[in-house]
Amino acid sequence: MDEAKQPEPIESEPKESTASRIQRREAEIALAMKEEAARRAAVVKNMHRLRALRLSQKLYDQIEAAEQKNDSNTTQALTKQADALVANLGPEYPKMIEGLEQVDLTSGEGKEFLSILSGLDKLCTK
Repeated sequence: MDEAKQPEPIESEPKESTASRIQRREAEIALAMKEEAARRAAVVKNMHRLRALRLSQKLYDQIEAAEQKNDSNTTQALTKQADALVANLGPEYPKMIEGLEQVDLTSGEGKEFLSILSGLDKLCTK
């Protein structure tokens, strides 16, 4: 009678020691916490930018009202405040506004930009 062949033992990888497993897990946790902190910092930065955008929009409305009343002192003071807020939005914001002046707003690209800006306007009115 043929004896059933026993499977050959598989050579296993050396087992990880408890200390190295703990060290590896701690490193993974530290990395995850660092990534989460970076994500939260980005969210806070974006919230500050959105707040500055909201405030600048309100200031521009006030500037327009002051200009209609020919109140140059108020216009100048509000313009300085708005410029300071826009500076907090980052260097991309003024470049974007300047670039929008060169875009045909009736084109596909222009309509896409208007859609994006409309979404921002909705966030700014909340």
